[in-house]
Amino acid sequence: MAKNSAPPSEPTETSLEPLSTYECLECGARTEAAHHPPMCERCGGEMQNLSVTRGQ
Repeated sequence: MAKNSAPPSEPTETSLEPLSTYECLECGARTEAAHHPPMCERCGGEMQNLSVTRGQ
């Protein structure tokens, strides 16, 4: 029987970093990601990390 010579699988991005919830400032769409999304996939608006505390 042949020995499997494939390298061990690499850890995925989600296993290395916790996910944060981001909300679009334009349309309110939400998504979870390990890194800040550059823009909303739905409307192209700016995304805001909901887990970051902001002063009022």
